[in-house]
Amino acid sequence: MSLAIRPARPEEKRPLEALQLRASLAGGSDAAALRAHPEAVILPAGEIAAGRVFVAERDGSVLGF
Repeated sequence: MSLAIRPARPEEKRPLEALQLRASLAGGSDAAALRAHPEAVILPAGEIAAGRVFVAERDGSVLGF
């Protein structure tokens, strides 16, 4: 049950964006704007490819990034 930190993989782009959107909607002041424009949440693929995005996971489940 240890926490692992690792570089994000390119195929995780959309799930990570969805995670970011869910987190942002959980009480942020921008929630209404994000509900109207969820496409505004973008994780640049180049940041993942460059190794600048890291994922925290436990038992194969992504907890955050």
